[in-house]
Amino acid sequence: MFDPEKIEEAIARLIAEHNDDETAHLGAGQSLQSHKASEIIDHLAGSIIADKFSATDKTLITTFNSYDQFDKNESGGIVEIIGPELNLISGFNANNWCDVRAASDVAISLDFEKDPFCQITAWISSFADAEMSFGFGKPEVDEEKGAFGFRVYDGKLYGFIFDDPDFTEVEITGITAAAMNVYRAVVNSTEKKVYFYVNGAEKGSVEFEDYPVASYYTYYFYLKGLTTSSKRLAVRNVMLSVV
Repeated sequence: MFDPEKIEEAIARLIAEHNDDETAHLGAGQSLQSHKASEIIDHLAGSIIADKFSATDKTLITTFNSYDQFDKNESGGIVEIIGPELNLISGFNANNWCDVRAASDVAISLDFEKDPFCQITAWISSFADAEMSFGFGKPEVDEEKGAFGFRVYDGKLYGFIFDDPDFTEVEITGITAAAMNVYRAVVNSTEKKVYFYVNGAEKGSVEFEDYPVASYYTYYFYLKGLTTSSKRLAVRNVMLSVV
C-alpha cells in the first residue's frame, strides 16, 4: 500500500506529536526526569528573576540587622547582633538562658495544613551541656500552639514537631557542631509527616496524627547553658514559608 505522505511531512507530524505528548522525556533516565531528580539544577548566574518566585506562598526571608525585628528574653544569657548574625550566648553561669521570638505582627503565621517550610542557617558551639530549640513556632507548654524544627538536649540533636504539650522527635546523627550548618524542616500536610534535612541531606522524619493548632509565632530560638562553660547559638539567616 502506497503512503502519499512525504518524508518531510512525516517528520513534521512526528515532531508535533512529540511536542504535544505531555509524558515525553518523563521516563526513568530521560531528560526531564533526570532534571527533576538532580541534586543541583544549574542555570546561568543571575538568570532567575523576581517574577519566578511563588505568587501564592507566603514567605519570610530574613537576616538580622535590627533588634526591632523580634522580642527577646534574657535570664543571665544575652542576645546580640554581631555582624550579620543573631547570637544567643549563655555566659559562664549554669542555667543561664535567653530566647528570641518573632514579633506577633509579622505577616506570616504557622499553619500545619499549609505545608509549612523552615530553613535556618546556624552555628552551634556544642551539643553537650546545653538545651536549644530553633524552628517555626514556639514549643512552649500551655501556649496551646504548635511548632516544628530542631532541638538539642542530653548532648544530642533532634528534629521535632510539637503539639502542646507533646514532642514527637527523631534523633539526628552525623552532624558536626561548631560548624555553620543549614537546617531544614518541611511539613507534608497530606502525608502528615515532617522531614528533616541538614546541609541538603535527609536525616529523618516524624509522623503526626492531628494537625497542631496554628501559631502566630514565626521563628523561635532558645538557648540554655547547663554548666559554667559558655554556649552559643549563632543564626545567620532564616527562611519560612507556607502555601
